[in-house]
Amino acid sequence: MYRIRYILLIIFAYPLAVESQTHIVKATPILKFLYQYDKPIVSITNTKNFEIFDISILNRKHDYKKIIKTASGLFIIFDGTGQIFKATKLVHDQIEFTRIDSTWHFGSNYVAINFHYNDTIYSFGGYGFWHLNGQLRHFAPSEHEWFIDKINALYNTDEFCYHLSLDNHIQNPNVYYITGPYNKEEVSAIDNTYTVMQFDLAKKENIVLGKLNDHVNLKYAPIIDITHLNGTLINSLRNFYLLVYGKNEVYKLTNNILIDLFNNSEIRISFSINNRLYYTTANDPLIRDVEITLKDFKKEPYDLYHSEKLEATYWYATLNNNWYILMLSAVMIFAGISYYKKSKSTNKNNIGSALPNELMQDGSNNNNFNELEKIIIEKIIEKTRENNIFTVDEMNLHLGIKRKTIEIQKKVRNESINRINHKFNVLMDMDTIFIERIRSIEDRRFFNYIINAENANIYYKQKSPAEG
Repeated sequence: MYRIRYILLIIFAYPLAVESQTHIVKATPILKFLYQYDKPIVSITNTKNFEIFDISILNRKHDYKKIIKTASGLFIIFDGTGQIFKATKLVHDQIEFTRIDSTWHFGSNYVAINFHYNDTIYSFGGYGFWHLNGQLRHFAPSEHEWFIDKINALYNTDEFCYHLSLDNHIQNPNVYYITGPYNKEEVSAIDNTYTVMQFDLAKKENIVLGKLNDHVNLKYAPIIDITHLNGTLINSLRNFYLLVYGKNEVYKLTNNILIDLFNNSEIRISFSINNRLYYTTANDPLIRDVEITLKDFKKEPYDLYHSEKLEATYWYATLNNNWYILMLSAVMIFAGISYYKKSKSTNKNNIGSALPNELMQDGSNNNNFNELEKIIIEKIIEKTRENNIFTVDEMNLHLGIKRKTIEIQKKVRNESINRINHKFNVLMDMDTIFIERIRSIEDRRFFNYIINAENANIYYKQKSPAEG
């Protein structure tokens, strides 16, 4: 009786667990090919309308699927659910898919970028619960569950337009993607910008490459990720362009045979192997392939994105301006010498703090801004005038505390800002907040920084006569 009660308890407490976990379906040519192919395929796109089998959760049908082909097998991921089915058996004209996850929570990762690297399946970004997120998650087969990975910053991430540069022989694996227009439902705001992003998978870092060039007209049409050409093929007003993120280049398709193919065929499943693009169409279940190389394109006379508008938070990851590094080094050396001299004085007005030595002010006059403080002030003013914000990461970078503990970072930032604000009020004979703190949208635990136009004008008026 005890065993019977135990079994009944499991059945009633976990109704989803007793649903069928295996689906046997017709082995179409594309399924046979992918199942029998003995190598991983980096990127498989245009799988939305792929007919195989559907699942239902709480009486809601889920039929949007993603196909993943790793070194260890063929997988189907159902969009927005986290459910993964692995192809486990092929017998004649039938193929068997078995569920391998134990996911209970769902609904937060629709239209995520799903991919694999080093035989690990990842899900990047996605929409759900009135929010477009930028999370990175990976699937652990041994635990049959998804786990979140820590990354440096969150951006609105989905499969709008992306390219996977993830071949195992590549030393620096990257996911390139473009953030498109997005209605921020939580704050009643609309983001109309197109930003080209690079996600370094090895370092788990998002890098802002720049603003998308206005010459590139993106449409909400299926894209084709052509991995052997290192870019994404897009359809724009019946013309086709290859976006090569790593080189900041755009190429226009000029091969008329390929143009007719893409204009007159509804591509359903597409992936590239060597120099060939494999695909199926809505009217033809057979797998086709066609050679496509860079010779089929003509390079456009404009860049993919404007790199001069890079966000300073990530300049160190993408910018190689040696003059900036030299200038910052010189400032730090100068500040270090100034502090050494000041440490020998007995000035009782010196404010003790947790600031690193190279950040201490010039001892000649405590109420004058030192060189590093001027750089920080002018950077904040510049970002504010561009309708941007000076982030906490930028502040940490300029203060040289990026690798310090969170507690030290917070203490140094607060003392530095309070000191600058105090000096401004003393010099200008005012009582105002010079550097203003505003909550970060990405992480409400942190602040970003701005200087309003009025205070910026007052600062520059005071600065000009003093510097001649």
